[in-house]
Amino acid sequence: MISLATLTSLLLTVGPAPVPADGSPVEKALAAVGDVALRFDDPSGNAVRVERPSSGVVIDPRGWMITARHLVAEALTEPDAYRIEVALANGRARGARLVDHDERTDLALLELELEEGERVAAIPLAGDACPRSGARVHALGRPRGKPYAFAGATRHANGPVRLRGGELAAEELLLADAALLKEIDGGALVDGGGALLGICNASHVLELTREPEEGETIDLGHGVILSVETLRATFPGRIPAAAPEAGGAALWSDPLADAVATVADAVVCVWAGAPEERPLAPEPDDPHGRHPPAGLGSGVLIDSAGLLLTHSRLLAGSPETITVFLSSGSAFAATVLERRGSGNVALLALELPEGLRLPCATLGDSGAARPGEAVAVVAAPYRRAPSISAGVLAACEEEGPLRLSAEVHAGQAGAALVDARGRVIGIADPDLVPLGTHSEIENGLALATPVDHLRTAFADALAARGGESSLPAAPEQDERDALRRASGVPRVVAQTRDALLNVYVKVSAPRSGGFDPFGGEETVAHTQGLGSGVVIDESGLALTNWHVVESATEPDGTQRADHELEVSLPNGERYAARVLSTARDDDLALLQLELSAADDVHSVPFGDSQTLMVGQPVIAIGNPFGLANSVSAGIISTLDRDTHIAGRVRALKGMIQTDAAINPGNSGGALLDLEGRLVGINSAGSNWIAGRGFAIPVQRIRTVFRERLLSAQGLRSAYLGMGLEEAENGPLVAELDLDGPAARAGVEEGDRLLSIAGAAIDGRVEFTQAVLAARPDTPLPIELERAGRRIRRAPIPLSHTAWTLYRQCGLELEAIDYSTETDLVRSVSVDLHRAFTSDPAGSPRELMAGALRVVRVRPAARGPAVEPGDLLLGLQSTERDLDIERTALRRLEGLAQAAEAIGALATLEGGVARCWIWRAGEMLRVDLPVRRAR
Repeated sequence: MISLATLTSLLLTVGPAPVPADGSPVEKALAAVGDVALRFDDPSGNAVRVERPSSGVVIDPRGWMITARHLVAEALTEPDAYRIEVALANGRARGARLVDHDERTDLALLELELEEGERVAAIPLAGDACPRSGARVHALGRPRGKPYAFAGATRHANGPVRLRGGELAAEELLLADAALLKEIDGGALVDGGGALLGICNASHVLELTREPEEGETIDLGHGVILSVETLRATFPGRIPAAAPEAGGAALWSDPLADAVATVADAVVCVWAGAPEERPLAPEPDDPHGRHPPAGLGSGVLIDSAGLLLTHSRLLAGSPETITVFLSSGSAFAATVLERRGSGNVALLALELPEGLRLPCATLGDSGAARPGEAVAVVAAPYRRAPSISAGVLAACEEEGPLRLSAEVHAGQAGAALVDARGRVIGIADPDLVPLGTHSEIENGLALATPVDHLRTAFADALAARGGESSLPAAPEQDERDALRRASGVPRVVAQTRDALLNVYVKVSAPRSGGFDPFGGEETVAHTQGLGSGVVIDESGLALTNWHVVESATEPDGTQRADHELEVSLPNGERYAARVLSTARDDDLALLQLELSAADDVHSVPFGDSQTLMVGQPVIAIGNPFGLANSVSAGIISTLDRDTHIAGRVRALKGMIQTDAAINPGNSGGALLDLEGRLVGINSAGSNWIAGRGFAIPVQRIRTVFRERLLSAQGLRSAYLGMGLEEAENGPLVAELDLDGPAARAGVEEGDRLLSIAGAAIDGRVEFTQAVLAARPDTPLPIELERAGRRIRRAPIPLSHTAWTLYRQCGLELEAIDYSTETDLVRSVSVDLHRAFTSDPAGSPRELMAGALRVVRVRPAARGPAVEPGDLLLGLQSTERDLDIERTALRRLEGLAQAAEAIGALATLEGGVARCWIWRAGEMLRVDLPVRRAR
């Protein structure tokens, strides 16, 4: 039985909470980001928009706006034909004039056409001309008026970068690991305080129109950010000074940038070659350095005497020369002490002059790390500027690598994985790809070798060198570590872990091993599909996506007999589960875990998706690619997003979009806020491009739960034919089905409902519980109040099957069994056989096990065809086998058979069932109209 608390949470509508007047830094910054539209008139004089995502950023309240030049290019070449229109956060469209532009930097300066004295929201410019590596940032856009935000961390270019046929110097731009998609083209990159760092340019970002094939290398291009200093140099005298309150990092905490700064000098360039042959910068078309030459990567100095950890791949072929470049520019030869093939990590020793000591990293305790902890991947293959990726620990297992929710590409081989205090807890390994993923495409998942494993692995090599017998020990965990792991994302992960499921769909198949003529048919269950789920009640009720369990369900939502469901929890517990109900159009399914009295599961509290804001942090937990209990973190990128997903017939509407990594297997999992409340069910994502995960909002889940998953149709439970409306003086009967059991028993719309089966009904929650407990074909005592008088009624609920048949064909049927009405069933079995075969003396090989009696005919369906008291015995159909046409008879011996047979004919457009009925000793063939119930 579902708990009262859960039903209250699911059935009651939650009103929107007041939004703070001051807003978040992202919300404030978005107010100054507008939609930049280019329009022209077609031959009929209709205004037509040039279709492409395009944004701009207001930098002065008087209406000065910066955007990307390519977004308004037509207005440059054909100014009389094209006009520029800008809409800000309030949706009001304004004309705009092109004041200046620069082809090399692809920047354009616009002036909005404002009324005299009018001022608009403008974004303050950051005080830090060059933000620190790893600084938290947000990329913002507003194409077609819809706000978008993507979170990430800053990187700096190591050389010239290609931009629209030309090249920009590294000092003119910024990079970030945020999803710089087309949605933010011309938009803003802001720091943690909401101040402008630069203008986003996504002209080199590719939009894939298909899924990549296995083994195919996909290059999605690159986005860049033109820095504020570049804006000033491009439009001298027109860019305002930094606002006094936009003091950059001095005014807001940025632990990740602090962590990167702590370890930066100990992260070095490793080159398998002579110093003079080392590449100094990546190719201009590869500003992030994702495709380095062979032998180039990074390493981490772990003691001042020159011990270094790096990736074994860099040393492929046993190069004669290994050179290590420090942040100071100094270069030293290195020798290999040992390689570990299982972890792809090598231990090197630098050849240092006598007495020289180097900056080194502090090795942390990877065994103490917890899922959800903030981490950064720090690489330095070109040494001018570190390559940074920010993320969280997705999972921490006792054996095996650390699992990350962060980008790790080939150019970050040998990089340091650092915690929020800058301590190294692992060595990034782009070659160690999570099972089921593709190394050639982005999916936000990666692996790293834990330093605790390396302490053991390299003990012998260190002892043979005559020094320490192990890598440096980790510092003792202190209050800062405890606080970090008891707050934020790690706290939410720990708080909800016993309520989040990994879902496995299994199908039974014969066990291989040859035919055994003396043995029975032995089967074994094979995993056919997987996904995620969320426990919503301690009774074991859980939600997932319909498409996760689609292969295990029949068209009517019942679970297939040859399929099984199994779920697992992070604590290792496994349970069988079954599908209770489905809502296909909403991509939701309700599961029931099969728990014993001793089993104890927890549930996730429900939040309110109506109060979500773009830029708000969220957490996704699920089973991507079968990597159970994986955590990813991000922000709300946009709200109310409609999206088409490959393989789905219908578009998903009103979705939450997040840049938290959502991959195949995350479907059905939880999207949580920082209080650990469910705000969405993850339903779709892209395993080839970051930033595009989609979740069903919890407010829609509440509606679907109430109206479909818990309905008599959804649960295939008893049907009463009445609903409930909350009122001040108590619950009132509403949504009364005039053909239903309640109306036939004398219940009227507007009656005040007092009790059902002796249990007081105070609202929708208790009503739902009472209906779920009702038994079909058994009188259900109901007490009502009408016009001040108490009255009692006893409707007889219909079974789900009987009600479905009534909705489809207008007949209320009851089953009669051979054992109770033997003579009648024997007689009609013979009569049906003789009528169908036209053999007046024939007899069936086998008598029917039962028949169906018509109890009631829906008034709209009443006519001479079928009458109460008739027996419905069979359906006649015409079948074609090659060129031969034959007539077939399907006997209807029970409700389930009738539901299956008539359901196959009942379409939304309507159909006809050719039925054989028995009426007072006479066999009749009638055409019965059938239609699928909406």
